[in-house]
Amino acid sequence: MDSNIEKEELEGLILILGDMQGKYTELGDKFNDPMRGFELCQMVEIYKCPLLFAWQKYKYGYHFDFWEEGDSMFTYEQFEINMHRNPKDFLDDIITTWKANSPLQFFGEVGEEVSNRILKVYEALKSNMELYS
Repeated sequence: MDSNIEKEELEGLILILGDMQGKYTELGDKFNDPMRGFELCQMVEIYKCPLLFAWQKYKYGYHFDFWEEGDSMFTYEQFEINMHRNPKDFLDDIITTWKANSPLQFFGEVGEEVSNRILKVYEALKSNMELYS
């Protein structure tokens, strides 16, 4: 286990992205555009998958610990398939995309701080390839 990624830190980041998804759903409903809210939630789900993966691989629990009844497992299952095929390149793509267009960019300094913490988890996953075997 990478000592830089503590259970509480990882849990907090997962919950922050989950809260963000809830806010996007509320905004979509508020502006009468639930499909846009759904699309934004799916984007965040893609970024949340590496955190859920780390949660399980670091043996803090299971990836579904944060799911609610009715949540789709499809995005996570696709993420796992890609992680087993080519984890380094896949994580590189996620990191590059996050840096180019972080969903937290609109939250100022707080968003930047959380973004840096999330990138730290992504980088730790990339440097611990033995987790995927």
